[in-house]
Amino acid sequence: AVSVDPAGDTQRRARSFLLEQRLPDRMHFLLGSREELRPVWDDFGIQPETAGENDSDGGHSVSVVLLDRDGVQRIGYPMNGLTPDALAGDIALLEGDG
Repeated sequence: AVSVDPAGDTQRRARSFLLEQRLPDRMHFLLGSREELRPVWDDFGIQPETAGENDSDGGHSVSVVLLDRDGVQRIGYPMNGLTPDALAGDIALLEGDG
């Protein structure tokens, strides 16, 4: 996970998120200042949040991206548009590009 809200995402919130998702040993949460995170956001097409954009419970926009073997983002889905069939199909397409 990559922070899109550097002012609100603290180590404590990141750890809490990973624990809630049962991912503390399988996933990392990248934190930093806007300046530190901007290259990551730019490289992966991540849109950081702006002041007042977060809802009251701290929710963030969520998307899933698939990278090819060279680490290039090839496919992206907003979480609310992701289906198992679409994901499986696109993974198969990417595997065939090897």
